[in-house]
Amino acid sequence: MKCHDCNVDGDEGDRYCSQCGAYLAVQPGPAPLELLQLSPTDFLTAVASGVPLIWKNASRLWSEANELSLAGSRRGVCILQGLAEEEAAKALILLDAVRCPEAFKFEFSRLLKQIDQHVGKGVYVSYYDTSPSDMTDVKRIVDRERQGFYREGEYGEFILPNRIKTSRESRLYVSYVRNDDGTSEWIAPRDPLDFEVRSRSGTIRVVEALFAAGIFEVEAMKVFRDYWRKIPFADIGTDPLAVDLDRSIRWRELTDLNFGMLKELDHLSLLSSAATVEHQQTLIRELLFPLYPFDLRITKNFSGLPPPDSPYY
Repeated sequence: MKCHDCNVDGDEGDRYCSQCGAYLAVQPGPAPLELLQLSPTDFLTAVASGVPLIWKNASRLWSEANELSLAGSRRGVCILQGLAEEEAAKALILLDAVRCPEAFKFEFSRLLKQIDQHVGKGVYVSYYDTSPSDMTDVKRIVDRERQGFYREGEYGEFILPNRIKTSRESRLYVSYVRNDDGTSEWIAPRDPLDFEVRSRSGTIRVVEALFAAGIFEVEAMKVFRDYWRKIPFADIGTDPLAVDLDRSIRWRELTDLNFGMLKELDHLSLLSSAATVEHQQTLIRELLFPLYPFDLRITKNFSGLPPPDSPYY
């Protein structure tokens, strides 16, 4: 962002010029860009006021999916469930931004821009239904879910677009598509098998536990932020043999860190009495590695797809 008074370039997210101190006026924009204009203190306050509303909306959507399912087989059940999961994912994106170290400005900005992106939120939904053992696992999961295209079939003979985007649209819309043989056709929304309410996904369980534990309160969120910022996570690739195991945080260590976070909140009398043993166990076991080290944007990998495995290709 450039200062109009002295023409000095500033970092994205700066509200005041580093040279003359002038306020850097910006035009109104989407939520991610507005949040990037806030100071660290104001950002934390904004997140603390927003995530309870996000959880309220997500839990209401999930409850209404339950209510709708009582009327019999209804397509709206899976639609409401998907929207609830996306909302819960939005809360997790914001909380990962809160625990992103202050020096990681690029990663912070890149992550925050995903709160209104369906694929970015979908990566979180898929990720929170896995159990990664370390950051190499996390990298593989993220890279798989954000592929623009992937191969499917017995030999990988079919090329399909991004799974998250396609799955979402196939529940909602009639689409005009082109097939591999060059023909085109209209595709009606698929009849999913999940008209009945599924068990709550990882995003729903974890955000509910965070809310119950009182972590959405400003003072508790400050402790949450300061605790995690001392433990920076990094993209270490997908090759476990190339990783220094002494510096790699594994799942067992992550559960210890989650437990330590709850102990610190309890020691400061900031752990809510509404947090049941089940909520605490959910946070210990299911609050996963943060995703701020990774690019969640959809990839343009069509030209890089490998050929089918069939020997007759």
